[in-house]
Amino acid sequence: MVAPMFEEIPYHTIVECIAIHLGMKEFGALSMMSTYLRDIFMSNDVWKRLYINSLKDKFKITDKSVHVGPCIENHKKRQPTEEMCPSSIDLWIHGSHWLPPYLTPWNFRRSMLGCDCVPKNSVKRISENAYDRVIRTQPLLNNLELQNAYKNARTHLCAAVIEDNQRNGHEHSHLCTNIDHYLIDTLDAPKSARNFKDYRRQTLSKFLTQTKHDPNTKKAASSATRKKKMYDIRLAELMRLKKEYHAEKAIVKKNKVLQDSLKTALNK
Repeated sequence: MVAPMFEEIPYHTIVECIAIHLGMKEFGALSMMSTYLRDIFMSNDVWKRLYINSLKDKFKITDKSVHVGPCIENHKKRQPTEEMCPSSIDLWIHGSHWLPPYLTPWNFRRSMLGCDCVPKNSVKRISENAYDRVIRTQPLLNNLELQNAYKNARTHLCAAVIEDNQRNGHEHSHLCTNIDHYLIDTLDAPKSARNFKDYRRQTLSKFLTQTKHDPNTKKAASSATRKKKMYDIRLAELMRLKKEYHAEKAIVKKNKVLQDSLKTALNK
């Protein structure tokens, strides 16, 4: 099977699946490859995604935001999906292992690692909270209570996730806090993310502003100024030492010439 040429990839596939993983440098390089790629990577569609990605930290999830998960197809079809869905967590698979006394915090941790809806640094804390909630509601371990523990395990896990979200300042009632799992246009967006006629110009202008105020560049410029002053001081010192060296070397040379003349006179 022959691999397709880049130009043979459909327009929407490049825009929806490839361009979202590239940056301005790649856009510039690809736009010079051919007329077809130039039209794509100079288009407003790809630059809009790049511009919005640069503002991701300013988007907020609200109760009206639509969760579609990580699948690009769900994003394109605008198809809502369940948060922390059973297909990505093993809540309903492990049978008795989800029931006391076999249940451990690790069962909950493992269930959250695959969905990517929960921040990784919160997984351990949430799993221990959910485990504690299940155990607290099981004073006796008869068959009916074991069944209830199994059925309510997800409920306790979701409650622990919501509690952790609120602790971290999230005001919505969603389980998922991953911005990439929501339809962009259903998020609370900053005014600067409104529709522009030319997202390329807006992106480059924003990048230029960031470049001017780049803290690392300012730090490097300040350090360079200090070192230039030190360099000038040491260069002046070096020139002074060089001048003194040549002056003293001249005295030594003059004395040597005098000694040679005296030795010559004594031998006559």
